[in-house]
Amino acid sequence: MKKRFLPFALALIMIFTLLSISACSSSKNQLIGEWELLSGRSLYFFGSRGMEFFSDGTVYGDDGKGEWSVEGNKLTVKTNSKAYNFTYSISDNKLTITDSDDDTSDYKKK
Repeated sequence: MKKRFLPFALALIMIFTLLSISACSSSKNQLIGEWELLSGRSLYFFGSRGMEFFSDGTVYGDDGKGEWSVEGNKLTVKTNSKAYNFTYSISDNKLTITDSDDDTSDYKKK
């Protein structure tokens, strides 16, 4: 009985690990592309015209170029002078970003 359990347990661990990695990368992939402001105020780096995320970790906003990364629902944008931290969610091609002051803006994917 114990000999059968070990391969089964290892297989389950591998499946959960692969699913976790897949979920993280798909979340990041959803951000890639150009976004325009729908509602709310422009948040820091992004400005009123929106922004564009690239797969190499580069983002362009009204304030120029930065680097972006995600961990869970946390989005970090780093520029030469500052790092900005946000929470975000994506649903039906709508990106909602909230800053540390709880100001929220909605963006639509172009």
